[in-house]
Amino acid sequence: MIYSGIIFTIILSEMLIKKEVKKYVSEKPEVQVKTKKPVQIELLENEGGAGGFLNGHPGFLKGFCAICLTVCFVLLGRESQKGSVTMPGIGLSLIFGGGLCNFTDRLKKGSVTDYIRFPKLLGKRLGKLVFNLSDFCIFTGVIFSLFQKK
Repeated sequence: MIYSGIIFTIILSEMLIKKEVKKYVSEKPEVQVKTKKPVQIELLENEGGAGGFLNGHPGFLKGFCAICLTVCFVLLGRESQKGSVTMPGIGLSLIFGGGLCNFTDRLKKGSVTDYIRFPKLLGKRLGKLVFNLSDFCIFTGVIFSLFQKK
């Protein structure tokens, strides 16, 4: 039950945040201008994967995402049968929720909406990347999934 709650919360939060960011950027287009602030709102429609990886290969990217989500769903099903909440289960919920949001974006419009950038905090190369909540959920989920109870 908690796993589905995590997934639902991610999907709802991402929908609301994207709606507000699009509204904010349309009202204040100057936020798209690069500033010296450590965190920036920057609306980007990313047609590739992370960092534009596989840009120009939408069919392959959609298929790969569908396979990853299916595997994650099966693993999450197995994890939920254990009868207790586990770190890997929480991790898989985060990965599935974030992945499902990005996959839905990709299916609906051919791109994923990203909106937050950390130009000063992540170094020169990573500072150019733009993220969304789903990306953070996927990253955090991978970390959580690595914790196995022995």
